[in-house]
Amino acid sequence: MVEHDLAKVGVAGSTPVSRSTLLLTIFTFFLFSTTLYSQTIHLKKCYILEESCISPKTFGLEGNGTCLLNMPAHRRIWKVPAYRLKNVLKQHGFPSVEAVSSLVTFEKGSADRFRRLEHILQKRYTKRFPTLKILSIHVAPTSRRLQGFHFSDGCSLMLPERALLGNKGTFMVRCKKRRFFFKYEVDGRIGIYKAIHQIKKDKIIHLSDLSAATVPFGRYYAEPVTSIRDGAMMARQNIAKGKTLLRTMVAAPYAIRRHDAVRCIFEDGPVTLEFDGTALQNGAIGEEILIRNPNGGTLRGTIMKNKTVKIR
Repeated sequence: MVEHDLAKVGVAGSTPVSRSTLLLTIFTFFLFSTTLYSQTIHLKKCYILEESCISPKTFGLEGNGTCLLNMPAHRRIWKVPAYRLKNVLKQHGFPSVEAVSSLVTFEKGSADRFRRLEHILQKRYTKRFPTLKILSIHVAPTSRRLQGFHFSDGCSLMLPERALLGNKGTFMVRCKKRRFFFKYEVDGRIGIYKAIHQIKKDKIIHLSDLSAATVPFGRYYAEPVTSIRDGAMMARQNIAKGKTLLRTMVAAPYAIRRHDAVRCIFEDGPVTLEFDGTALQNGAIGEEILIRNPNGGTLRGTIMKNKTVKIR
């Protein structure tokens, strides 16, 4: 009876310990799994490889140098389908993978070689588009004739301002009498506005007419509107529902409309004449419009504030 009672005590005493150990094991596994699987890998379009091995570290996962794929030794540029990379990463415990392109390019070289060029491009793009968030910029030479290339204070990067409307293109670097040519691609996202419904020409645009969106930065034929104050712009044309708002589509609201009564001012040295007139055109402050004077003649003047026109 004593032995039997002691056995019961032993079993009863060990049960809480076993359960605690089991729960600790499950919790540790869950924590490890959550940490591992919560890491989302965002595949960029291009990567520079200083080694011939593609590893999780290539994608910004520090401390993981496991080789996923070996880049062929005879290749300087290797394009790998995004789905292949996704499958390989999932096999190594990274199921959360997103890609912005169907092909991912890997290029052998030093990641720091064109860092200064990338920095200059980034400054120019973010100055032109304050809402642009650049994820990466890939710069590569258009030819192998780069012997002696080093971007110093005597060099200048030549890129037309209009080229900034696109996410990729080419530019030239001039270093004294030498010229070097490069191609580049910007991977980023930009904040824009889209029309919620059709906006008719000459209508004052309010924030309630628009929806803000963050989209991949691509190519535009005109600069997108990235910031707007309520009622501070007017539609210069009919804007269809869902269209991205561009600078060419909007203008400052009319300060004077056709048939409005205006105050005309004519200055000639010390002589100043003032008279009433009638506007024959719509116009914003700073624009020139035609005015009909009290005698029925027409004059041209620049719109000032308070419906005043300065006759030239």
